[in-house]
Amino acid sequence: MTRDKKPNTCLWVPRYWPAMGGTELHTHELTKYLSCEYDVNVITHSISSEVAGVNLEQDVISANDASYIDDGVRVNRLALNGAATPLYKYIATKHEQHRATRPIFSGLFYNNLQARSAAITRKAELIHFVYNGLTDSAVLAARNAAKWKIPFVFTPNILNTSDEPHAWNSFRFKKLYSSAYRIIALTNHESQFLQRQGVPEDKISVVPYGPILRTGSSQNKFRESLKLGNENLVLFLGRINASKGYDVLLDACERIWSSNPSTHVVFMGPATQKAREHILSIGDSRIILWEDFDQTTKADALAACDVLCVPSRMESLGVVYIEAAFNAKPTVAIDLPVLREVIENKKSGLLVEDSPKCVADALIHLLDNPHLARTMGNAAQQIAISKFSWAVVRDSMSDIYRSAIESTAN
Repeated sequence: MTRDKKPNTCLWVPRYWPAMGGTELHTHELTKYLSCEYDVNVITHSISSEVAGVNLEQDVISANDASYIDDGVRVNRLALNGAATPLYKYIATKHEQHRATRPIFSGLFYNNLQARSAAITRKAELIHFVYNGLTDSAVLAARNAAKWKIPFVFTPNILNTSDEPHAWNSFRFKKLYSSAYRIIALTNHESQFLQRQGVPEDKISVVPYGPILRTGSSQNKFRESLKLGNENLVLFLGRINASKGYDVLLDACERIWSSNPSTHVVFMGPATQKAREHILSIGDSRIILWEDFDQTTKADALAACDVLCVPSRMESLGVVYIEAAFNAKPTVAIDLPVLREVIENKKSGLLVEDSPKCVADALIHLLDNPHLARTMGNAAQQIAISKFSWAVVRDSMSDIYRSAIESTAN
């Protein structure tokens, strides 16, 4: 590709940094890596972390749009606003429970945001949509790509690969798959699901997320902040809700303590009200809830823990396990098919059944055998470096962008 300036690309993600979440953090990091080669503009609707009871349809409603520079990248926040705002708010609150309101919301969404999104994407040579909710936004992104006759790249972040009816095998998603020039799957498992939906294999590229890491982490600083000495430390890191399995780890604590009474379990991440109340109700000083922290503290926590345990019941990839691996930490997780591509059972971590007993027994096994835990952690680190480094992600995504843009130029 010979040109005097960087190609103009649009990365479109409904919820974006500084909102906390794997997709939010990954896309923020991805823009920084790609901006060396591409002129990246971001379109988003929300920069607030997910809150229980408030869906993205509600988050998108605001009095004003916003446009600003973040780490050298232009971010455009498109809000649903105008004279009909009270109507938007009412329908948004009904969106999840009442299917009949969804076509109404969709129509209002497209009509309100179509012209403004088109003005932002008019000079783009490619639109890459990364899904983390709000299917109407994905449809609008695809419509913009079709309007300007530019490639549409789609990362669906599939959380459910079963054959039962759900969003990712719905008619609307199949239309999105069909309209995409390229679909980014995070794992081979996800790629196989997409092929079952009729997506040709040669239309799919498998590109995992990279880890969000900070250098100079200090395990001593983290342990000192919690007044811990050499006690065992089990870390839960991520959104604290039922789908992430916080309750499984919480219910495993008594069994863990029967063998390792001084073990501390730290739950780090934004919690739902129900999860917060559940954790605090235990009333044991060995259980610590930490919701508000920065990336440096997160890095310190990963450096300080003995084992990462996030018994999630649903994942598209599981970046937190990769981040633990880069820190040479073993993991305990639920045996999901997708996680078998991230965690090599009994080599880099332990994959177990979804039960407090199984989780507790796996943790006890690692805590009672620190040499084994270190061996697994070192193996995890080597696997992560070879498969999930940002150099691999950056080069793969750059090649996809370049190929897509060149396809329309020829």
